[in-house]
Amino acid sequence: VWKPYALIPYVTFKDRICANCILIAMEEKVPCRENCCHVHYCSQKCEEEHWNQYHQYECSFLGNIFSLGECGFSDEVVNYARLVMRSLTQRLK
Repeated sequence: VWKPYALIPYVTFKDRICANCILIAMEEKVPCRENCCHVHYCSQKCEEEHWNQYHQYECSFLGNIFSLGECGFSDEVVNYARLVMRSLTQRLK
């Protein structure tokens, strides 16, 4: 089994899926440490892992990416933009 190079939660479910472990049924919503409203976590551990791995680089750009949806672009465009950002972050690391 190969691990994916980059993985992101689908934009429609971003408020119901942990951005780190992709757990669907979150009992607790832990916010981003910078209080961005674009990602949520199922635990403090997931928040810390995601921050160290990706979110510290992506946090400031997510607002711009999610604003594409407000400009009339489809969820697929927003998802592809996030996936490109995640791929670039992965490449940077």
